[in-house]
Amino acid sequence: MTEKNAADLRSAAIVSDRVRRIANRTFGFDPFQVVPLEADDDPSRYCMFEVCGIEYQVNDGELSIWRDESRR
Repeated sequence: MTEKNAADLRSAAIVSDRVRRIANRTFGFDPFQVVPLEADDDPSRYCMFEVCGIEYQVNDGELSIWRDESRR
C-alpha cells in the first residue's frame, strides 16, 4: 500500500466517523447503525447516510429522508 492510499483510507475513516457522530449527536441515531454513504469536507453541512434501509440526507444542518428502501 502506498503512502497516498494509506492517507486516503485514514481520511475516509475520519469522515465516516464524523458522519456517524453527526447522525448520533445531532439527530439521535445509534452510531453503530449508521452507514455513511457520502459527505462533503464538512459533513455537518452535507452528508448522506443509511439507517435500517432508510437513506437520510443532511443539507445545511437540515435532515430529510432521501430514499426509503424499507417500504419496497
